[in-house]
Amino acid sequence: MDPKLPDDFDQDDLSSFLSGAKAWWDKHGTQVLVVILVIALGAIGWRMYQRHQEEAFENAWGGLARAENPQIILSLAEQYDNPTFKAMAYLKAGDLLRNRAESPAPPPAASQPAASQPAPLSAADRQRLMTEAGSAYQKVIDTQKTPELLCDNARLGLAAVAESTGNWKQAAELYAAVQKDAGQRYPQLADQAAYLLKTMPDREQAPVFATAPASPPATQKK
Repeated sequence: MDPKLPDDFDQDDLSSFLSGAKAWWDKHGTQVLVVILVIALGAIGWRMYQRHQEEAFENAWGGLARAENPQIILSLAEQYDNPTFKAMAYLKAGDLLRNRAESPAPPPAASQPAASQPAPLSAADRQRLMTEAGSAYQKVIDTQKTPELLCDNARLGLAAVAESTGNWKQAAELYAAVQKDAGQRYPQLADQAAYLLKTMPDREQAPVFATAPASPPATQKK
């Protein structure tokens, strides 16, 4: 059975509506399709951009894990706004710089001539590396929204730098701050800070040994 139309339905009204709609579409339909196409392409382009950024960030984490050059790591830290990534990069750079400053001179290789062997770090070089390490550690703390665990590790690094420059008071304050802040959340870190604070007087009284002098230049045989 065909459905009955309302009593007040006017066939002429329907014809007028369809005729008006067709005329409107003939006039504006192309513009509407263009707008829809632009919106669709914009959405696709935005998603592709987001995916590209996500892949680049994932690659940056991989690059950070593999990098061993402090300057490259510091450069990575400046490229991204993610606070955890920045803090991890600054912390790793600080550790590498400090470890290099504290490392003893490598033993001479028997297979290399004396002239080609790396010269030991001078006191000025070690001080420069320590200063750069301290700057990297401080950036961990200064970066907004840095996880507190990373901040505490940076404070331990700063304390080690302070010890190297004879600033024992600052080192003690940093150890105490880590011990208090880590507390029950990171007991191993708190215990490490407490141990370093307790044994600091022993390190303060330990004799300071001069760095190994550079090898004398080879003399020519007459």
